[in-house]
Parts: sequence; C-alpha cells; structure tokens
Amino acid sequence: MRIAIITTCGFPWGGCEKLWTSAAELALSEGHEILISIFDWPQQHPVIRSLEASGAKLLLRRRFFPRLSVRIRKKIFNYFLSGDRKITYHDAVLDFRPDHILFSLAGGDEIASDLTDLMVFVRQLKVPFTVMHHSMTIGHVYPKTTRDLFGEVFERARHSLFTSRYQLELYREQTGDPILLGQVIAQPLPAINYNPPPEITGTIHFALIGSLITRWKGQDMVLSILSRSPWIERDWQLDFYGAGEDEYDLRSQVSSSVIRDRVIFHGHTQDIGVIYTRHHLVLIPSRQDTGPIVLFEAMLAGRPVVGTPMGAMPEFIEDGRTGILSSGIDEASFAEAMERAWEFRSEWASWGITARERILKSYDLQPDRTLLDLLC
Repeated sequence: MRIAIITTCGFPWGGCEKLWTSAAELALSEGHEILISIFDWPQQHPVIRSLEASGAKLLLRRRFFPRLSVRIRKKIFNYFLSGDRKITYHDAVLDFRPDHILFSLAGGDEIASDLTDLMVFVRQLKVPFTVMHHSMTIGHVYPKTTRDLFGEVFERARHSLFTSRYQLELYREQTGDPILLGQVIAQPLPAINYNPPPEITGTIHFALIGSLITRWKGQDMVLSILSRSPWIERDWQLDFYGAGEDEYDLRSQVSSSVIRDRVIFHGHTQDIGVIYTRHHLVLIPSRQDTGPIVLFEAMLAGRPVVGTPMGAMPEFIEDGRTGILSSGIDEASFAEAMERAWEFRSEWASWGITARERILKSYDLQPDRTLLDLLC
C-alpha cells in the first residue's frame, strides 16, 4: 500500500510528529511505501532521516510560502481553470499515486482555514484521506464560513482523529456541531519500567518536562509560585527538561529570583526513564494542551502528576489517587493544587503505583498499529 503523509508542524520536531512517524516506521517494516510531505527545515530531525534511510520518500515544502514564481503560475493557471482542476501547492503528493493520505495537522484548523489551497486540494481528492488533529486554540470562535468548512472536511474524511475527548468536545463546541463524529487515538509511549521513587526524607525533586513555550505550557506560573512563601522555606529542587522559544525568558525569571540555586535547566534528553527515576512529582501547568504526552509517560513511570484541566488530564488524573488536578489554568488555581499535593506527599508513591496501573489497563500502548490499521 502507498501512504502519503502531509504534516503541517511548524517546528522540525514536536509531540504531534510522534504518532505518525511511529506508524510510518511500522508501515515500512511491513513493506508499505511511504511519502512524507514536510517543511524544508535546514536540518531534518533524526527520526525523519531514519525514515528516509528506511525507504520513505521526502517531499520538501518551502517555509512558509512557495516561491513567487510558483505563486504567480498558480494564480494565472487557476484563473482559467475551474471545478476540480485547480492547481494547489500539494499536487506533487498525487504524483506518488497514494492509496491513502494522512493529514497531520499541528494546529488542527489548517485545512478549514486555507480556503484557497489546502481546502481546494482536499475537495479535489479522489483517494481516501484521514485527518489527525493535534491542537486547537482555546477560547477561539470561528466564523460560520470556517465552521461550515470544518464540517465539510469531517464529512469528506475517512477518519477524523483526536488526541483526547476534551479536544473532540472542544471541536464540537467551536464548530457548532454537537454530534461531530471522531475517534480519540493514543500517542506512542516509550518503554518505561517502574522504579520506586526516592524516599521523601530530604530534598523533594519536581520535574517540568516539555517545550519551553509558556503560552502553551505555563512553566512561568510554577516559577512564580515557588518564588513565594511557603515554598521558599521548603526543601525542593525543580528540573526543567526541554527547549523552546521562551527558554531565555524563563532563565531570566529564575536568575532574578530567590530560587535561582534550586532550578536546573537540563535541555533535551533522550533517556526518559532516567528522568522519572530521579523525581517524586511531575508538574504540568499547561495553559493549552490536547495531551500532553508527558502525562502518560509520567503515569507509566509510576509518578503522580499535578496538572491543569487541559487535554486528557481530567480523564486520567484522579484527584487524590493518581495526582492532583487544578481547578483552573490560572496561577492561583495551580498554586492551590501544588499545596494540596504537598500536604499528601507521603502518599505520592502509592499514587504513582495507581497511575501506572491505570495506564497499563486503559491506554493503547500500540497506537502506531491502531493508526496503520485505520489507514490500510
């Protein structure tokens, strides 16, 4: 089978790339042919290069606008073309003669918001396609024309996939379609063995794991909370793992505070299991999220989580059993959640065991297989 994958991720790598790359790797190992349409980053991520080395074909798209000559040619030709014959920037995908096309939409609304190109491409498709939505803007209200386009995409798609029930419900609310059909699909997790947490007899170790983009991940709230009483009187250490556009601002926030000697930035690390072995509690102060993957990794590692009511966290964080769920996504709410967690720190180890049992029982640990079966 020939499967084409069109990714709209605006970064060389992100959480939205993990599922389709895992499915593509599985597909190649089973003899399927794969085409990946991706932005022409100066340096492709090692996972993308590994897929290419395994036989995947790469179709590189220019960031973020095609060359002027290409745009002019498209405009002139489309002036005279009508119906289902218009030129789009994605027509080269069809030269691959795919049996199925997967759209991996990092933002979630790229097709419905691009009436002059991606929507035209979708309308002209004669092959089945699946749309995987990884995000959506919280609190955004789409105009009726865009909501109608969402409905058209959902109707045309063979499958519409979402990362959590929260995200699916958000789509239903924002598109005005209360019965929108969709399927929630899990994200791939690394193999993480359970190791008992360090004893709570000295310094408490917190972990903040994820992209350093505060408008999404909210790390600045944690730094603000820990810089005040009663936290400055307590014995703890905070470890950052990840990188992103707000790293400089976060480092500046730390360096100018009283907690500068208790916060460490580790950057990216591949050894996820070791991260969790060192820590007692994982903090996820997300302002906008449809997962996040770190929630499931932490639970699989047997670590409790303090999280916000974003994405899948309300589904998986059982307050007082697998962690603590904040009542909101603001700093005051998260501060209250952290305080409640601290009061019950003697129970963190048992919470972690319950969290791991929950993941092993109810989480799809082979989502790459699930996705590939849907595409085939």
